Amino acid sequence: MSDDPDDSKVVKESPRVRALRHLYYSYLQFTESVEAIRDLALHSHTSEGVNIPRKAVFREAVRKWNTDDSEEIIDEIYSQLIRRVAQEAEELLARVEQGDLENIPSGPMAMVQPILASLVEELSQCDAGPWNWDIAWRKTIDRKSRKEALFSSLLVSAASAFEIQVGDAIRCHLRAIPQAVESSEKQYSYADVAKFCNLEAFKNASIEDRVESVMRKDVSSWFDWTNKKFGVNISDVSGYGDEIVEAFLRRNLIVHNGGVVNDIYLSKTPRKVARNDDFKIVVDQQYVLSVIDWLQAAGTALVVRVFDKLGSADESSAVIQDGLLTEVSYELLLAKRYGAVIDLADCVQGCAKAADTALILKVNRWIALKETGKLESIRSDISNWDVSAASMRFVLAKHALLDEHDEAESILKTLLSTRQLSQSHWQTWPLLENLRRYVKEKELKSASATCASGGNALTSTRCGDDEEEVVGTVAD
Repeated sequence: MSDDPDDSKVVKESPRVRALRHLYYSYLQFTESVEAIRDLALHSHTSEGVNIPRKAVFREAVRKWNTDDSEEIIDEIYSQLIRRVAQEAEELLARVEQGDLENIPSGPMAMVQPILASLVEELSQCDAGPWNWDIAWRKTIDRKSRKEALFSSLLVSAASAFEIQVGDAIRCHLRAIPQAVESSEKQYSYADVAKFCNLEAFKNASIEDRVESVMRKDVSSWFDWTNKKFGVNISDVSGYGDEIVEAFLRRNLIVHNGGVVNDIYLSKTPRKVARNDDFKIVVDQQYVLSVIDWLQAAGTALVVRVFDKLGSADESSAVIQDGLLTEVSYELLLAKRYGAVIDLADCVQGCAKAADTALILKVNRWIALKETGKLESIRSDISNWDVSAASMRFVLAKHALLDEHDEAESILKTLLSTRQLSQSHWQTWPLLENLRRYVKEKELKSASATCASGGNALTSTRCGDDEEEVVGTVAD
């Protein structure tokens, strides 16, 4: 027997399969990145010193040059300034409403400066002029809180992770379809080609050049390219296309203009924003969490659609595609990220390879809608859902969605006893939350009734225990 391997038995990956495998690996990295960013956003309140009070900022700014006044005096100047400015603003508003526009300050600082100067003269022992106090006040009102700076940074990071994922999807298409590279509009000289050791190296460099040229543009242009080349537009991967475009415009403002709105933003944003030279975009925790949901659902849908376009003839690609859909949808559901569950399900309709995968996505979508108070809008769809040929798990899902607890409990006992549903799944499946509550209440009532009737010695002893001890398993 020869020691040489039989080359005829070696399964070689096609360019499509290899490209899809790399895309899947990059998607895993994308998911890890956005999940880490989300964790930071969720736990920002636990970080020490993340939000410094403005009074402390003012005190710190004054202390750099004022050593004569005590901290109590500086704090008193700040507190009285805040009160008097608020009072002055109310009086000015009343005058404006009455049509009295004489001697109206030209701006916020024009109103603050005389009040601050009066307080300094009245309370301060420092000989420094009013200019230093004005600077301290400007630093106070212009300084972002650390929390605001954190959320701005997290927005930039989330947008960057999505940008990398889009670039990888484009790279996957070009690697999978060599003709897409060969039809490149860019012309190369003989000297350009001669730099490479072989055509494969030249092709890879051409792909990277093409990806870079696309990704230099804005997010709308990325999806114009993907729509033209493989039929996937931003509306195919997200129901929040306008919001994603606006999020990237905010990212650009943060990176290139300190967050201050400019003409580029105003000309491209889908939002209606009034022109104001001092207007800065606001990035808070809720906004960052929303953007992460939009981008994670969109990134997932994009990868699934690329798999759907390129891997239709490959069985392993179909398994990965369906596995990705069910796993991500369920993980989002467990995290109670219902908007992302709904958006993902809406954007990947028709992409599931197996019938059960399509049903899982539909059920998860219904669960998310129910959890957001929209059960009545889908009740008829659930009631008319024909599960006669479906597995018992889907029959259970239908009854649980409609809160038909007695029917659901009966099916649940069968699934648990036949090990078609694990105890851990019974305890954690979001679909069964109401059923778990129903079973618990039912068992507690039964235990209470036993106690009331006297019961045996063992039962009477247990009636005084914690309620968890009298709640058995529904499989018993």
